[in-house]
Amino acid sequence: KAVAQIVVAMASKEVAEKATVLRGEMADLRAERDNAREAKSAAEADLSSCRDAFDVARAAYDDEKLAAQMDMEIRTMAVEDAQAQFRRAMEREQVEYMHAAAAKEAAMQAELSALRVERDVAQGAKSAAEADLVTCRNTLRAAQVACNEEESRASFFQDQAEALEEALREVQAECDNHKDALRVSQDQLLSIMEECQCPISHSFMREPVVAADGHSYERQAITRWLATHGTSPMTGAQLTNTLVVPNLIITRVCRFLKRGRVEDEQSEASTQNPQEAPAVARGELMAAAVRRDRGACMELLARVVPDINATMTYEDSAALAASLRQTSHPSTRHWILHDSRFVGATVLHIAAFFAWEEVCLAVLHAPGFTAHAAATDHRLGWVGQLTALRLVRFWLVDWDRAA
Repeated sequence: KAVAQIVVAMASKEVAEKATVLRGEMADLRAERDNAREAKSAAEADLSSCRDAFDVARAAYDDEKLAAQMDMEIRTMAVEDAQAQFRRAMEREQVEYMHAAAAKEAAMQAELSALRVERDVAQGAKSAAEADLVTCRNTLRAAQVACNEEESRASFFQDQAEALEEALREVQAECDNHKDALRVSQDQLLSIMEECQCPISHSFMREPVVAADGHSYERQAITRWLATHGTSPMTGAQLTNTLVVPNLIITRVCRFLKRGRVEDEQSEASTQNPQEAPAVARGELMAAAVRRDRGACMELLARVVPDINATMTYEDSAALAASLRQTSHPSTRHWILHDSRFVGATVLHIAAFFAWEEVCLAVLHAPGFTAHAAATDHRLGWVGQLTALRLVRFWLVDWDRAA
């Protein structure tokens, strides 16, 4: 009996030591669990998308904790049963108890390994959440930079729109003034044409003469009238004589109204034939425009240009944009003049963009030019709008000079 008590005491001491070790490891696991919870709470504050994963981990950990507590209670009951059985049959129950203790120790080790794996998973999730947070911050900064650029671009386009509206109002005012002047000129011209009509035949006079009453008539009409009448066709008063004198001033006015300026313009156009000069090589006019050579463009447009309707390719647009970026303002050169800005533009667009009035007029009057509709092509954006506005102004100036 004394030996049995000694053996039981030794076994109890060994079980107590193992229980103490297990309690220490459980305390460490509880401390690691608390650290994992704090890390998880910090990750939840930074990124809400990790909450579900941490909630699942917490539930799993609580289940494991409950299972461990139940296992501890079962272990305690097993120890008590083992002690009772050891008292009844020391040799048989001692072996069985040792096997059970070894199995339980292995189970605890497995549980510890599982907890360590869960801890590593939680740390990995925390690292991923921090990386996602950094990515979100970088994306937010990039979005803010893009938003600032869009605001500056919108401000620039608003300024351009206001300037275009002001210029359009000026052009409209000039157009109204020209219309008023044209209306006055037409009224004066009608008055002159009425003066050039014969009062007898009411037709345009070819050989105007002055009678004794001081009025002008067509020679044939006044001759027929004087053959049967001795009075004035206009006043009805008796004429002092039947002589008629040619009215040279009215004759010149009638000739001028009939053919004067038209014949002069036709004679000048017949003496200057641009087709006698050799034709311009294909692509030479576009190359001069890309070089921004205004004088060369005027010299080439004085000759026949076979590709007058040619449009700009991406290579030509990139070359022109690169040339403009060297002289443009630093705050606008990075987005206003990108390489594809002038793709599809004609020589007319380039001339209007640089405000080359004489080049625009020469292109519009060039033989074979049929790309008038391209001046307002919506695909060219504000380049097309600027071209349309400046062409309106240039056409008014051209009409004024011709008048």
